[in-house]
Amino acid sequence: MKNVKNEFRKKEFYQDRQAIGTESYHRIGLSRKVIFTDGTKIMFEKLSCFWLCDIICSYASKLKVDEFYTVYFILDEEKSSGVFYITDGNYDVLIEQVVPFTDIESNIQMFIAGNGEYLVGMLPTEY
Repeated sequence: MKNVKNEFRKKEFYQDRQAIGTESYHRIGLSRKVIFTDGTKIMFEKLSCFWLCDIICSYASKLKVDEFYTVYFILDEEKSSGVFYITDGNYDVLIEQVVPFTDIESNIQMFIAGNGEYLVGMLPTEY
């Protein structure tokens, strides 16, 4: 299993310091199993990256609703592309997908926490 701890420790990630909890949850993507917090919804809007939500939802059937995951999108600025990862929270890669083109300008880190019924996507400041 690929471990990306050393690769990601030095990266800077998108941050929204105003996102410190959520007032409501949003079903944005293709899966009824995944809900997102206010902070993630705002991030999708600010960065115009609802496609990231779709990628997360496309893998929802492979994720357990009682586990914790970390999602990363690592940007390759030179190629205007990136790589999407879902890790087990200990940097062990469970899912990896190349995104051949993107116009966002930031690396992204999110958490997905299972609550037994849903997978809840949130920003690190909302955890």
